[in-house]
Amino acid sequence: MDDKALKFVNSIHQSIGSMVSNKQTNQFLALFREKVNFATVVGEKFKAQLDKKEITEGQKNTIVDLITQLVAKKWESRLQKINKYQLETTVEKPTSETVCWVNVTATPSHPAKINNDTFHLRYKLTSHNNQSFTITDIEVEKTSIPRTNAQNALTVYKKGGYKVMEATLKKAIEKQERNSSGVQLLYKEMIHQKHLETPSMRKEKVAVYQKKTLRTIDSSRNAWYLE
Repeated sequence: MDDKALKFVNSIHQSIGSMVSNKQTNQFLALFREKVNFATVVGEKFKAQLDKKEITEGQKNTIVDLITQLVAKKWESRLQKINKYQLETTVEKPTSETVCWVNVTATPSHPAKINNDTFHLRYKLTSHNNQSFTITDIEVEKTSIPRTNAQNALTVYKKGGYKVMEATLKKAIEKQERNSSGVQLLYKEMIHQKHLETPSMRKEKVAVYQKKTLRTIDSSRNAWYLE
């Protein structure tokens, strides 16, 4: 592809990216969910052959229309229920003078929410004498994030959301999950990042604070601080 074609591809990315801030974001993701739900196995990668649709440089938003028009009316009532996602687009190195692949990844804006999934869209863009372009071979894949409270909390924590994670970990411990691998990994990571004190550290600090009354609080009574 020459510079003109690549510039057009970039304009498509900008068009898709702009959907994050408007209502089309939900429609875009509704298509993902619809396609995935038709898969024999949830999360299985599959291809959907679409009718070819010409896209000229004066119709930069046609890719958006192509995607949104495939959304069945049954999704209209559900659009408000779909969580916000962040979209990231990249272009693979052109495989020929006329063909390149475009990748779009939709990631949950609030990964703390259980059962949110990441969606990956990949489509082939073909140039026709740099005058028009065809979108074909759309692939959709769904990746589920860890579903247990502890594992999900670790995911959030590593992204800097340890405040959000606190309640999640407490809940996991209350549910007798304190010995699960997810809780242990999270606990070790929190100690490493110095966002959580060990029982001995806690006891020492409390002992100093309570020195005048000669009382020492055994923090192991607190379920929040794991042994």
